[in-house]
Amino acid sequence: VTAIQWSNEYRELVTSHGFPYNHLALWSYPSLTKIVDIPAHDTRVLHMAMSPDGQSVATAASDESLKFWRIFETRGKSARSGKGDVAGIMSTSTATSAGASGLGGPAAASALDISRPSYIR
Repeated sequence: VTAIQWSNEYRELVTSHGFPYNHLALWSYPSLTKIVDIPAHDTRVLHMAMSPDGQSVATAASDESLKFWRIFETRGKSARSGKGDVAGIMSTSTATSAGASGLGGPAAASALDISRPSYIR
């Protein structure tokens, strides 16, 4: 495990990992059951930081790439229930000459039914 970030909005946390899978993992709290493994980089994830709004994390890896992942979507004040859900995961890659690419765009979600992307189910 190279980093742990806690969601301010949901009862979930995200961890970044190095060898052998170089991935991110999303966990529910307090049960600490794994929700999903997200393939992140081609090489070891060295660092992860949360955005000020708590919706995205940025990861840096030894493949000289920086990726942004929209993991947690902020809900309106009236919709807060304390239960965690992933509204969508997005990666936008800004890389050096290695030219790493990210995953697809975010999944659609409505106020009544927040759904996970198909590869998370």
